[in-house]
Amino acid sequence: MCSSDLDNWCRTTALLCCLVLLTVGVTAWMQTCVPFCGAKVRATGLWKKAWSNTTIPADMQSAMDTTVDPCQDFYQFACGGFTESTGIKGDQVEWAMAWDGVESRISKELRDAVATDKGKAGIFYRSCMDTETIEKLGATPLEPYLEAIDAIKTHEDLIKVIAMLQKINVAAYWDWQVMADPTEPTRYVFAILDAGLTLPEPKMYTDDSPEFSHIRQQYTKVVENVLMLTGLTATQAKAAAADAISVETAIAKHTLPSHQLRTAKAKHYTMAELNKMAPGLNFPLMMKEFGGAGVVGAHTNNILMKDAGFMRGLSDMMNVPTYWAHKAYLRFMVAYGLGSDLSNKFLEQGLQVGHILTGVEHNTPRWRKCYDSVKSNLPDEVAKLFVRSHLNTKNIDSAEEMMQTLRNVFKEMIEEEKWMTPTTQKAAVQKLENMFIQVGHGKWQDYDFDVVPHQFLNNTNNAKRWIIGRALQRLSKPVDRERWGSMDPTQVDGSYARQVNGVFLPAGLLQKPFFSASYPVARNYGSVGAVMAHELTHGFDDVGRRYDQNGRLHNWWQPQDVVAFKKRADCLKIYYGDLQVDGKNIDGSLTLAENIADNGGIKISYEAFLQLMQSKGTPANDADKQLFFLSWGQTWCSVQRKKTARLALEDDVHAPDKYRVNGPLTQYAEFADAWQCSDKALMAPPNRCGQGYGPVW
Repeated sequence: MCSSDLDNWCRTTALLCCLVLLTVGVTAWMQTCVPFCGAKVRATGLWKKAWSNTTIPADMQSAMDTTVDPCQDFYQFACGGFTESTGIKGDQVEWAMAWDGVESRISKELRDAVATDKGKAGIFYRSCMDTETIEKLGATPLEPYLEAIDAIKTHEDLIKVIAMLQKINVAAYWDWQVMADPTEPTRYVFAILDAGLTLPEPKMYTDDSPEFSHIRQQYTKVVENVLMLTGLTATQAKAAAADAISVETAIAKHTLPSHQLRTAKAKHYTMAELNKMAPGLNFPLMMKEFGGAGVVGAHTNNILMKDAGFMRGLSDMMNVPTYWAHKAYLRFMVAYGLGSDLSNKFLEQGLQVGHILTGVEHNTPRWRKCYDSVKSNLPDEVAKLFVRSHLNTKNIDSAEEMMQTLRNVFKEMIEEEKWMTPTTQKAAVQKLENMFIQVGHGKWQDYDFDVVPHQFLNNTNNAKRWIIGRALQRLSKPVDRERWGSMDPTQVDGSYARQVNGVFLPAGLLQKPFFSASYPVARNYGSVGAVMAHELTHGFDDVGRRYDQNGRLHNWWQPQDVVAFKKRADCLKIYYGDLQVDGKNIDGSLTLAENIADNGGIKISYEAFLQLMQSKGTPANDADKQLFFLSWGQTWCSVQRKKTARLALEDDVHAPDKYRVNGPLTQYAEFADAWQCSDKALMAPPNRCGQGYGPVW
């Protein structure tokens, strides 16, 4: 026993002994908990010392933040180094390490080839770079359109001007597209779309919240400035801006929110039926002026529309005693719509709208704007340059082989699903087997329209008229399932087309860091493999599942399977709807299809990766599995302006990048196993959708 004189010394010694024992115990615990244990409390740098995976490539390590426990926040672990060290340039709203990195590299590599091209691509590019001519012209190229607008005196005049603007892709009041008929996918239909707004969401015109009220106040000033650039005085522009915005506000009140439009059912109309429903729009005259008479609804019900209330509302708006407000709206729409191809004063107003909505600070460099314009208007001319210098046929072969492997794994998964009846299961497998896949590029187009030096706006308008004319011609032809549409080989993206049941994978996607023949299997399957499987899954998301093996929209599921699917999808909707960015919730309904595809894609690709490794006689070890998931995480590393992030919550059908990573991984038990996450870790929640084996698929 210690005497009273030694009490303090004894207490101190005992405390030190406890601390030593505690330190030894923690150190031993950390050494046995490899690579991670998913603890909620950690010291900076501790996890980096504990982690023993030395197989991660150096270029991936630089993007990581290994002071973070991957079982707590995998996105920060995978991307924290990138987000910490990457700034956003003044002309950017965001920067995605993989997606924007590849796209930027392709554009820089093709810049000189486009600039010096002796064909239409080069002439188009140089007409855009001719800023001296563009600045001298000012608003002069708008004069034919402004004169037609000023001359509106009758309802017929109004309809003719709307048609005139539609022919140069100015979506005044409404928009359209030619697409495969969802219920008869061998024919094309003329689909009418809600449009006519400059701000991205209708509630931005009607919501009285401080955020949207402030946006409207700033936007009003832009409208005034644009109208002054068309020749109006400040007083005239102020009054005209109020009229123009009143028209946009009226349109907004008739427009369905994005999440409702996404799943709304479309209905077919003949021209007579459409004209009866919306007589104020006089569609027979509109189509005659537009160039669609005889092919749009004349002899068949090939007009498709989701939102009949929108067209009725527009029709009522046309029946007015005077046309001042309509003229003000059209004047602004044509000046703002074509302004991106006019002088710097017009470009500055476009920048202001971008700044209001996203925080962007200045316009892109002129060369980049002109390159993008050529790519938009003459995509195949740029693509041919890309294919000649960048397309590796071995990559195409590897991608096609990978897609077939992914398809086979998905087929096995569908066949093993216990919640589906055999009838629906069999039909789903047939759909998957009938899904066509195109990799690289499609059939080339020949652009038989004039491209003239020093006439940039005329060149862009000629391109628009040609594209529109070709679209209308398709209405008289059977559907070409393998037509690429708006996709081009230089795009860093992929897509699934429901109406033709096909997947398109451009050559631009088959680049580092998404894919390389030199990469380990785990890295390729974790990135481009999961992206490919994402596109396959879109055929079976909450919208895609309604289309059969031929792309026909009808109810081919057994009733009990529909109920079971919705129950599984609703779990995912609720899960994502509870996630927040800057205090604002993700819209679980708006993002549902993409979330289903993300979750399905990661599971399909992971299973394919494991099977491939097994077939090679080298079963995946923990390091391989970790590399797979790290590759998925780094596919979505990005930095984004705060305004852009908030805007995306309103109108982006994808979840924010952080939750495109963490969302699927928290729902997938294989991730927690690969990283040895404890059952208390945030990335291994106790209640997962689908019990940890895939929320829907």
